[in-house]
Amino acid sequence: MRIFFTFVALALFSVMSWATVNITVSPNVIDFGTVNLDENGEYESDWLSTTLSWSGLQPYCSVYVDTLNAPEANDGYEFYISSDDGRDYWYGGDEWNEPTGPTVWVKFYAIEPGNYEVTYSFYSFEDEDWTIKSQGVTLTVRAAVRALGTGIDEAEAEMKAEKMVRNGQVLIMRNGTLYDMNGRQVEK
Repeated sequence: MRIFFTFVALALFSVMSWATVNITVSPNVIDFGTVNLDENGEYESDWLSTTLSWSGLQPYCSVYVDTLNAPEANDGYEFYISSDDGRDYWYGGDEWNEPTGPTVWVKFYAIEPGNYEVTYSFYSFEDEDWTIKSQGVTLTVRAAVRALGTGIDEAEAEMKAEKMVRNGQVLIMRNGTLYDMNGRQVEK
């Protein structure tokens, strides 16, 4: 009976000491918003960041990143992702070194208008043999790029109104139609 309890105690201890890898990224969406190509027809963002954290990493198992989906490949855009030290993986530490690199830096470059989105997956391995991949956590990065002179700029140009005074009355000409100050249409 003593052997049985010893076996159960050892089994419980080994299960409790074996930690599951847990990786989080916060926030998990980076949105560059709507941006304009400059007069040279290009846009380059500043670096934006998100915080990566982890627990339960096995010795010598880093946190890696894979690109899950991205816009169709062309020369019109590029996303950059990097750790604090410029690598594309985040070192999880080992018995001699503390974990480092919890910041994820993201940058975006475009020369073509369009809506772009890419999803990255951060993962490690559940075992020291690197055979069982941990459940990945995702980071989504978005940007809407438009050319100069399109979209809102044209809409605003169409909406511009011209004010005039006729017979002592202030009138507004908008899109070829004349209005009084109360918004009623006036004959030309």
